[in-house]
Amino acid sequence: MDLVRRLSKILKFLSPAVIENIIKTSDVHVHFEGHPWSFLKLAVLAYWVDLYLRIIPKNFKNFAYLDLFSGSGTTRVKETGDIFLGSALLVPYISKSKRYSKSFSVFLLFEKDDSRREALRTRLSALESSLGVKFNTKLLPDCNLLSNTSFELNYDHFLAFIDCQAPSALRWPTLERLLEAKKGDIMFVWLRINFARTLGKGEYALTTFFGDDSWRSCRDVNQLLDLFVNRLSEYRSFVDVLSIECKFPIDIIIATKKGSYIRAWYHIQEFFSSLNPRIVEDLLKTFKGESVFGGFTSLQHFS
Repeated sequence: MDLVRRLSKILKFLSPAVIENIIKTSDVHVHFEGHPWSFLKLAVLAYWVDLYLRIIPKNFKNFAYLDLFSGSGTTRVKETGDIFLGSALLVPYISKSKRYSKSFSVFLLFEKDDSRREALRTRLSALESSLGVKFNTKLLPDCNLLSNTSFELNYDHFLAFIDCQAPSALRWPTLERLLEAKKGDIMFVWLRINFARTLGKGEYALTTFFGDDSWRSCRDVNQLLDLFVNRLSEYRSFVDVLSIECKFPIDIIIATKKGSYIRAWYHIQEFFSSLNPRIVEDLLKTFKGESVFGGFTSLQHFS
């Protein structure tokens, strides 16, 4: 089954009406300003969340979703004006599907900007109303609170999504706290251009990000990425990179425990290695709630 069809099934209750309701009931107009390729990282996340929720409930009772840079919950494509759900709304939405025996115990959503955090709060409420469900969510002001030993991280397992826009936003002790927890998957979005820029002039940011001066041995952003992957490999038995080659290339890093399910990662990795404009267009339609199969919305086609 190709990725577009797979994601259409995962997102089968999403419709343009749901997205429109979230936007309409929000008094704010705060969106993450993205580009046509911005939702591709969400495709990888949605694919992994589906896999996660089909496996983890069989082995763990208490598991959490952590979104370290939640934003306002929506992304607006600058070039087209299209708006779709960001990770902090998309994952709760996916988790309530009847295809899973159990949802996340809690959603820990971190956002430092006050206006974006309040926008997310409003949109979460709108999503709950649209779906007729209630999410156990905690909205927190800064992901670096995780580095405090007083911050409780008492879960049997967790999935952490880290869409880090700049190295200066994340401190190594924060990431180390998650890595030392052992039982947890970490998905990290590495935007090459931002790390490349920092390599040229952001010494303090990189030292804070890596926790030391080891980055000084790197001559370019590729070596910087290799260093980061090697760092994660000290804590997880499987660390791998999926690269999305677009105008501003994105590398998505998964750090998890090695097992038979990593074949699914290789599958999606292969899919993204052969992207073409038609596939990207079909994926965007899926995230807007429009099925590419027969012209129906996802809701009409699969219900």
